[in-house]
Amino acid sequence: MENIVFYFSGTGNCLKVAKTIIKELGNGEIVSMAKAGKYDLIKQYYTICFVYQTYFWGLPK
Repeated sequence: MENIVFYFSGTGNCLKVAKTIIKELGNGEIVSMAKAGKYDLIKQYYTICFVYQTYFWGLPK
């Protein structure tokens, strides 16, 4: 099974972290949460990861 990492990055820092995570996990894909559209999760994944920054001690809206 593959791995998938969803990321949201305003400056590129979270993208770098997402790339590092997928490199350590092995095969998989990186998907930007900023792109419009739907992503079908019918395929089974071994790991599903979310990478995003926090703003003033909270999650982005």
